[in-house]
Amino acid sequence: MNHHRDSTDELRSIIADALTGAAQALRQQQPRLQAGVDRAEVNNPAPEPDLFNGRLTLKADEAAEVLGIGRTKLYQLIYAGELPSFTVGRRRLISTSALREWVETRSHSSG
Repeated sequence: MNHHRDSTDELRSIIADALTGAAQALRQQQPRLQAGVDRAEVNNPAPEPDLFNGRLTLKADEAAEVLGIGRTKLYQLIYAGELPSFTVGRRRLISTSALREWVETRSHSSG
């Protein structure tokens, strides 16, 4: 029975030494690994998600939903000349590119 306990203790010691060595090696490599990750992020930025599924325009209620505002507020912005839009027949449409630009302009100016 003592032999089994000795073998178990020896195995635990070997595993502990191996884990300690692996942890030290990782700590030494971390700055280089992080630098590689930083370079990869700069060279290959994550693609922007396509919120509009390739569409060129959104209906007013869709644009309001994307912006997280109500339809009334959206129409206030449109009629105040703050958010560009156009009509086709009786339908009010907002260009997705204009919507992105409008949001970007506001997000940069509000800091």
